[in-house]
Amino acid sequence: MEKIVLKDKSEIQIINASSDLFQCEVTAAEMASTFDKLTQQNLSRFEIQNADGDVMSIIINKAVTSCEYKDGVATFNLRTVSDTESRLLALEETVDTILMTDLGEE
Repeated sequence: MEKIVLKDKSEIQIINASSDLFQCEVTAAEMASTFDKLTQQNLSRFEIQNADGDVMSIIINKAVTSCEYKDGVATFNLRTVSDTESRLLALEETVDTILMTDLGEE
């Protein structure tokens, strides 16, 4: 079965994927848990891998726009993140790194 590997190395088993959406067979509760993993940071870079673990594609700068659940299949629709959103995310990550470094030195 194919899977998506998010930036934080979390894996999501999928049945279908493209750069604009992916689908997975899950329960309604699992759909909510999966949705929580789909942060802008985790979708800033993710891989679609085949059953053997070979990378089929690398997708960058995406965000979830919506999700649908029907007959045990969750569909997560994605959009491309704007340059402004990407820069803001990078700035937030830099500030977090600086704060963690400062707190670690005290």
